[in-house]
Amino acid sequence: MIHLALFRRLNLLKLLSRKANMCTERHCEVLEVVRRCVPKLDASSRKGQNGRICVIGGSYQYTGAPYFAAISALKTGADLSFVICAPEAGQAIKAYSPELIVFPVLTQDAFAEVQEEVLSRVDVIIIGPGIGRRAELVPFILRIVCEMARTGMPIVVDADGLNAVMTNLDAIRGLKNIVMTPNATEFDRLFKAEFEGRVIVTEDTLGAVKLLAAKLQNVTIVRKGPTDIISDGIHVLECAEPCSLRRCGGQGDVLSGVLGTFLHWTRRNSELFVESNSGGAQYTPTLVAAYGACRLTRESSRCAFERHRRGMVASDMVREIPQCFTRIFPDLQPPSTSSRSGSGGEVWPSTLP
Repeated sequence: MIHLALFRRLNLLKLLSRKANMCTERHCEVLEVVRRCVPKLDASSRKGQNGRICVIGGSYQYTGAPYFAAISALKTGADLSFVICAPEAGQAIKAYSPELIVFPVLTQDAFAEVQEEVLSRVDVIIIGPGIGRRAELVPFILRIVCEMARTGMPIVVDADGLNAVMTNLDAIRGLKNIVMTPNATEFDRLFKAEFEGRVIVTEDTLGAVKLLAAKLQNVTIVRKGPTDIISDGIHVLECAEPCSLRRCGGQGDVLSGVLGTFLHWTRRNSELFVESNSGGAQYTPTLVAAYGACRLTRESSRCAFERHRRGMVASDMVREIPQCFTRIFPDLQPPSTSSRSGSGGEVWPSTLP
């Protein structure tokens, strides 16, 4: 009996070890795809080519959230960051950073005037950070999300944007370029909204994320937590890299900004995401972008926590992004002041005419 029990235990350990190795290999594979999507630093690049990200959010109470999202997009490597916010939030956000292009016009009437000017020339929209929960904003948010997603533009829905979307999940069903980034509480509410109050089994959170993403017809979900769970309804990825033990505000906003930049990069490298013989994509651009964003955000929070411990705040994370990025995604070649064609290395496509 003892020998049999020992044999079973050894077999179980081997099985777990094999599963862990498979997960590690898969994560390395996904991370390599992310790395290949990162644009090369090149003197011939033009402003805007590496990403024009628009954050729609910000209200009288919440001016920090859209700032953290927009500045994190820049720190990751996007070229331009726009913020469309409530009129009363504009001055504060402008004062936080001169790098942000701020339009304080988030009202039904004024927004129409800048919609063509701004949204038609950005690459990714992040909607929700600090936008507030005013009832009159719900149809407004839903309209923006649905209209822009149907054009093929990647959309990140976060924070209060999720509260608006969950009032009518049918509106976003099947829009595969949408990524929702709920925390544990927000995910529970989304799940109950879709499944009419069905309780989530705690031990099967991974299955619940995949089930909800599939029910929404392959909208990508990033369920933030001790382990970030990412699913498009077909595949599931987990990002369990060590991160901060602090739970200060703004960390989710940082993730949404980082994700916005990665979404643009994976989308412009669509040739990397080939269809398999069975007809299903191995990994979609949104899934790969989400994993890269979770990995970088967690590493940035870990480094910030190591420096500041209990005093860590979201601004500390933002400052860590560039160095953490370089460690995870080292440059393909040393920085150069000149661009030479045919000098070797990988060739990166241009999305601008």
